Amino acid sequence: MSGLLDKTTSALTYELAGLYSGPSSEIYPNYNDVVRFVTRQRDLMPGFLGFAVKATTLAFAASRLLVDGSFFHQRDSPRRRAQLEAWRRSNLGACRDLMKFYSALVVLAAYSRPDAGSRMLAR
Repeated sequence: MSGLLDKTTSALTYELAGLYSGPSSEIYPNYNDVVRFVTRQRDLMPGFLGFAVKATTLAFAASRLLVDGSFFHQRDSPRRRAQLEAWRRSNLGACRDLMKFYSALVVLAAYSRPDAGSRMLAR
């Protein structure tokens, strides 16, 4: 399950970073440092909180498996963003809170990058 968790966290981080970043000269911008930060912060959480975040992340990863036959990290970007937005607007607080958790970490890490002032847009 760790592989699925890490792949989902990476894909989610890239999608969120793409939402908050400005235009890039790179076709595929590199957010590996942001992924490492998000993963490290998630893994440093106290056991009971970390378990809940990891379990909810896995639920997010598999939430469209029966409908679309794929995990979150296997989907193309437009379908990932649609799933992300659906969880952001969900009636379930746990879904919205998970998206807020990852969004906050991504924004924190992305704005902390040396070139953040010229590449990140306020949202």
